[in-house]
Amino acid sequence: MSFVEENSGVKMGSEDLERDEPQCCSEEIFFILPTSLSSASAEKGSPILLGVSKGEFCLYCNKDKGQSRPSLQLKKKKLMKLADQKESARRPFIFYRTQVGSQNLLESVAHPGWFVCTSCNCNEPVGVTEKHDHKKHIEFSFHPVCKPEMIPSEVSD
Repeated sequence: MSFVEENSGVKMGSEDLERDEPQCCSEEIFFILPTSLSSASAEKGSPILLGVSKGEFCLYCNKDKGQSRPSLQLKKKKLMKLADQKESARRPFIFYRTQVGSQNLLESVAHPGWFVCTSCNCNEPVGVTEKHDHKKHIEFSFHPVCKPEMIPSEVSD
């Protein structure tokens, strides 16, 4: 696993590894920031925060009242400001990044067993799933971006 430097941009892609079905791919630039977690589980992976849009928005996994399952959402929070918040406030934004071969799984810390996923269908949003099937991709590759769209000084006020 290649580790991404703090605040660096990475292109995150998912690919259908089944060769007898049509392949689908999607790419998005994410900013990964390692974070601390008092109850971190080494077997689960490294706790990280995920930001997009120059670090202006962060991904988080939350279950709204009355909902039976969590959903993946974007919240307008600056990545670096989020990193400075108390763990209880950061918890829905933290994902365990686990290496599986050359791919990575991203499991919600707030909702264990729920993984960031993409769909084989075009124009469907990134989400979370607890099902491991060929319709949802939960394994991602990370590739450093030569010129990330943000630098640390742009993220902090």
